[in-house]
Parts: sequence; C-alpha cells; structure tokens
Amino acid sequence: MLLVSQLKQEPRVASAARFAPDSPQFLTAIDGAVRRLMQMAEWDSAVQDYCFTACERCIFVPPEVKRILGVQINRIPGRIFNRVFSYIPNGPGGWAPGARGLIDRGTRALFLTETSCPSGLVVISSQCEDVGAHVRVQGLDSANQPVISSTGKPFIEFDLGLEGGQGHVYDLPSFSKITQVTKTVTRGHVFVYLLDSVLEQPADLVTHILPWQTSADYRMYEVSGIDPEEGEGIEVRLHARRGHVPLTHDDQAVMVDSVDAIVACLKMQDAIDNRDTEAASLFRAEVLNNLRELSLSENYRQDRRVEFDPVMRLGGARQKMGR
Repeated sequence: MLLVSQLKQEPRVASAARFAPDSPQFLTAIDGAVRRLMQMAEWDSAVQDYCFTACERCIFVPPEVKRILGVQINRIPGRIFNRVFSYIPNGPGGWAPGARGLIDRGTRALFLTETSCPSGLVVISSQCEDVGAHVRVQGLDSANQPVISSTGKPFIEFDLGLEGGQGHVYDLPSFSKITQVTKTVTRGHVFVYLLDSVLEQPADLVTHILPWQTSADYRMYEVSGIDPEEGEGIEVRLHARRGHVPLTHDDQAVMVDSVDAIVACLKMQDAIDNRDTEAASLFRAEVLNNLRELSLSENYRQDRRVEFDPVMRLGGARQKMGR
C-alpha cells in the first residue's frame, strides 16, 4: 500500500511534480495525477466488494462508491432499480418490485430509514487536532420550514469533541428532520451518534464523514423481492467501482499503487500544459504500460471487501466501517 508520505520521499516524484514535497501544490499535483490515472483504466484496485447487513430492509452505500457493477442478496444475484423505475408504465409505482434487487431511494445525511429526527446528537473526531472545529446541521422544523439558529443562520453549529473522550452533546428540540450535515476538511474521521437521553452518552452511530469529505452523503437502497421466511438478517453484497478519493493527508493510501505510473502521469500532464504533443504521447504510452503491469500484479488479485455491520436501535441503523 502506497502512502502520500512515501510519495513525498521519492525525489523523482517531486521532480516530475515540479513542486517541493511540503508544499500544497505538490499534493494538488499528485491528487490530479491519481484522479487522471483512475479515469484511464478499469483496473482492479478501483473495484471492491462491499458487504452489508440490511436494517429495516435498507442499506446505506458510502459516497466512495462510484458505480455498482453487481449485487447479491443472500448470495443470490439481483438487480439495481433506479429512482425513475417507480414512475415508468411497467414499473411498480409506489410499491417495491417483486424482483430481487435494490431500489435507489436517494441520498441521506443520516443512517436512518425514518424521517423522524433524533432528540439529541453527539459529534466527535478521531483526531485531537479537530477538537473545536465545527459541524453544521441543517434541517426542517415541525412546519416543514428551515430551522434558523439564534444568530439568524439556517443551520445549527456543533463543536467537535474527541473520540474516547467527552463528546459535545446537543439537544435538537427544534428539528423534525435533518437534511444535511457538513464540515470543513478535517484531520480525522468525524462521527455523529444518537444521544442516549437516559445515560447522557453516545448510543448508535448515525453518520460517518471521512476527513476529505465536507458533507455526509450516503445513498439509501431498499431491498426488494425478499421472502419473509428469509428472516431479518439480509446480507447484501455489492461489487462496485470506487471513485477517486481526494488526497489531503500524509497518512492516506494512494489508490494507484505505482510510483512509476504517477511519475509518468505527472510528466504527461506537464507535456500537455506545454503543448508538447509528441512528449505527451510518449508519456501516455508509458502510463498505460505501467497501469497494465499494475493490473496484472499479484497485489491486485486479492479479494478486497469492506464490511458494514448495522445495529438496529431507535428506528435507525449503525454502520461500522472497516477493512
């Protein structure tokens, strides 16, 4: 696994990027090269298997998933139904189709299938550097109007606490529905928990925002075509292509695990910027050759799977992410 910090220690990467490794421009150049490389080839490290256990017959797919290539429900292949499917003449209308599959129900800020709002939240970060940073929560009141803060702003601002320490607890008496949770780029992962009003401590995780993300944006899918005899523990497996994850920190893994490919891509981009079409063509051929070698390497023949374990409580779901 190649890290951003390792790229900073490679002299030829800095030479190709034409920026000092400790400069913001270096990270921007590397990020642009990795983004371009991911667009140039359908190679294995960008394809990953995800495993979910459905809660209330729903799963919440993280924003890193760019395209679902296949789905299995309880080990049986299924179909993906988009949101338009309910409106076409041969579609199911407001009912779920009888075919086994997943129905796109749009995006959610929280891992909640119900529209009702929790009575309180706890917001924390995994890194102490983020303590005191702000998380903004937007939503609607009982009259379906935007909630306005005491300062006249259309959001409520929370201060981040530290994971494992004393998180900041916030009551939400004015919200009937939360529509958006946003933040700035952070050093660590940001977690939002339901508040256990009895114990006055975090209960279930209701959203998880990655360091590079500025908003919680999960796509909810409803499981259809399941026989009631199959029980509540519905296992959903997705074979999906990941999108580019912006590089913001030294300890981040780079999805293109090839220094040669990144260097060649940086040189190709420099040639394009200088309108040197001949050099750009040569470097492009080098990039494609490096990607071809990467896709054939043993490192990318391994099974890649992310597990999501939801926990039912208070009408919602918790998804724990791990590798």
